[in-house]
Amino acid sequence: MSGLAKISFKNVFWLVSLLIIVIILVIGYLNFYTIYDDILLINYKPPEAIVKLAQQDTMTNYARTIFYINYPKLINLNSFYLYCPNKDPSQSIVLGCYHGNEGGIYLLNVSDPTLYGLEQVTAAHEMLHGIYSRLSNQNRNKLDTELMNFYNHDLKSPVIKAQIAIYRKTEPGYVENEMNSTFATECKNLPPALNNFYKQYFTNRQAVVNFNNSYQSQLTNRENIVQKDDIRLNQLSTQINNLTKTLVSQKNQINNLGQQINQLKINGPYATYKADVTEYNNLVTNFNNEINNQYKPLVNSYNQLVVSRNNVSDQLFKLQNTLVNPYAPSSSN
Repeated sequence: MSGLAKISFKNVFWLVSLLIIVIILVIGYLNFYTIYDDILLINYKPPEAIVKLAQQDTMTNYARTIFYINYPKLINLNSFYLYCPNKDPSQSIVLGCYHGNEGGIYLLNVSDPTLYGLEQVTAAHEMLHGIYSRLSNQNRNKLDTELMNFYNHDLKSPVIKAQIAIYRKTEPGYVENEMNSTFATECKNLPPALNNFYKQYFTNRQAVVNFNNSYQSQLTNRENIVQKDDIRLNQLSTQINNLTKTLVSQKNQINNLGQQINQLKINGPYATYKADVTEYNNLVTNFNNEINNQYKPLVNSYNQLVVSRNNVSDQLFKLQNTLVNPYAPSSSN
């Protein structure tokens, strides 16, 4: 009996030990990313500018972790292309990029206050690429379905539709990934399922959307002004051209009548000469009035509008140039 008791005790001991090992392994597996993230962040202290971006984007603790483990960096334009090469500059502008497997997040450093909000939106966009990469296959498939449903049935913005069309050309294998980052940061209204999903990563997602609207409006407003001014300039140009033709015709009529008056002055009759002189003076008066009251104001309006339009166009060019990498030929952007 004692022998059997010893054997039973040993079996129980090994069984309990095995169970403990299994539990430890399961806990370790379930907390793999937590442990992994903690290791990555042991000696990392995010720069103040990066912390501020996370705060302004209202990132949750988990979202900040994903953001920070990628050691995000703000890069000036002259070296930005080294980190975020543009695959097709004719199709898109690169503002940031995420390198897979926690390989880094790089953001274009924008100092122009007019484009305030761009860095915040880009930071959130790239962070969400990190989130997407960590989803299980099941959760990713579920998210992809929700994203495609929204895109196919509820997405109204032509601007965002154009963006997705570009992603289909430049990154055909990552369209849902880009949809995830784009819809979260640029779409005010989303279906409940997507809103609930993004609540895991933002305490106030609308703050990010507002940043996007803020800097985009600076570009859009100037584009609209230039387009409106171009239409008005075409109208003024047409009016000036038509009036010029009328004035040229009047000038020819005045010149012809002047020649006729010179002949009448020599050969008479005086009554006809006097009548022609009166008509000539009236024509000259009308001609000068049209020059001063119509032609000159139209030309002045045209010239002033050209100056105003070009000023806005220059502003737009500078803003767009801030966003264009002149050195490189968007990666996961």
